[in-house]
Amino acid sequence: MPDFIPRRFWRFHFMKNLVIGITLATLAAPAFAQNPPALKDSKDKVSYSIGLDIGTTFKKQKMEINSDALVAGLKDGMSGAKPALNPDEVRQVMMEFSKDMREKTAAATKEAAEKNSKEGEKFLAENKAKPGVKTTASGLQYKMEKEGNGTPPKETDTVVVNYRGTLIDGT
Repeated sequence: MPDFIPRRFWRFHFMKNLVIGITLATLAAPAFAQNPPALKDSKDKVSYSIGLDIGTTFKKQKMEINSDALVAGLKDGMSGAKPALNPDEVRQVMMEFSKDMREKTAAATKEAAEKNSKEGEKFLAENKAKPGVKTTASGLQYKMEKEGNGTPPKETDTVVVNYRGTLIDGT
């Protein structure tokens, strides 16, 4: 374990960084080549699979990464070369990056919530107009598919209700 990295930090991030490093190295090599890599053995296939998984994750999370700098950091880390950033700079950069990612995630979540709220309001307005749909004072909408013909239950009775809830898209 390098002396400049605290033990707690090292243990927590070692496996994650190792997997990311191996994956990124695997991903970066094909990016600079004309042809896809030859996957000769199990080690190559595992390395490629890990790289593909991490690359797909980065793409889904819309992470903007400079592959040249990433490969340089990976090589320095794997070879034991002197890092271009000192430990304090690394921590600061990673804290800022983490903060930026949280802010982007929060903005995307807020946007999705607003969109869902608008679609939900539209659905409720349209659903309210359908025949047989009743709306309670709280805004709950329901439609009784088949009314029972027995004695109405008392407050102390236990009843069985067959309920089917769906999302606004019907799923």
